[in-house]
Amino acid sequence: MATILRIGIVQLVCALLVSSQVFKPQPKVPGKGPTIPIDRIGATIQDRQKFVEMINYFRLKASEIFQIANMCEVSWDADLEKKAEQQTCDMRPGPNYMVSQVQEKKDLVKNWKETEDKGKDEFLLLAFTTFLEPEQTKIGCALLQTPCPGPISDVKVSCLIGPLNSPRDSAKGAPGSKCRNGKAASGLCNVSPSLSSASLTLLLVAVMYLL
Repeated sequence: MATILRIGIVQLVCALLVSSQVFKPQPKVPGKGPTIPIDRIGATIQDRQKFVEMINYFRLKASEIFQIANMCEVSWDADLEKKAEQQTCDMRPGPNYMVSQVQEKKDLVKNWKETEDKGKDEFLLLAFTTFLEPEQTKIGCALLQTPCPGPISDVKVSCLIGPLNSPRDSAKGAPGSKCRNGKAASGLCNVSPSLSSASLTLLLVAVMYLL
């Protein structure tokens, strides 16, 4: 069974191919334009913090538009970065990661401008599809030694996102409503238990030890 996110993406693609009507999981106010500013794209891997912030922003927007309740926050991972440095153009997933290509900002902006206002948000989310698997928690990227052919232009950056190597089912509901370890300040799900939960666990262990 496909994830809620993948269902939305598939329906979006079908709609774009069949007609000018774009799939809208969450109806927007009539006449209202896109909610994702185009200037939110373009962060490069040279600035890891801003790049991760950009990916988490798109993960949050995807959770809102597609009503995904368990979208986790991701952080930079040095091991995945090292593996990304060794990637070739086959872009195959590994045992603990999926592979994504990063499109050039100028290409995204060009195609975004050519998209009708009612479909601009979904277009950007479609461009970041692999980054939007809800239960992924870490990411690492690197420049490819040799650029690879892409659908629009050559791809120069490869990103690995893990720990899952294939799509999984997502939880449907309000964003952050089904987080295993509570909700982060970003609005996404915490990867690790909150401090209060961890403290409670330590307290219980201490009590059991004393008994």
